[in-house]
Amino acid sequence: MEKRRPATAPGSSTLKTPTADHEQFLSQEEHREFPQSLSKLEWMTYTRPDICYATKEVARALQQPTSANQQMLKHLLRYIKEQHTTNRSSDQESD
Repeated sequence: MEKRRPATAPGSSTLKTPTADHEQFLSQEEHREFPQSLSKLEWMTYTRPDICYATKEVARALQQPTSANQQMLKHLLRYIKEQHTTNRSSDQESD
């Protein structure tokens, strides 16, 4: 997930409308990575209330995640990454 576009909001309302290819189930490898990433996000919700709703929405698909759910997960991860870099740059400016 390197060199991706930053996400501006944690929710899934800004995502594209699901199409037929978004309803494809994930491969074995992707299916194994999905809960691992999700569990890390759930752990972060204790200190990041801004991602609680989006994390819950992604977790609803834990049983059989599709490519649309994977897109939601990536969107949330991009949001967290953007917030982290934004906070770091503002901290450096205040020094």
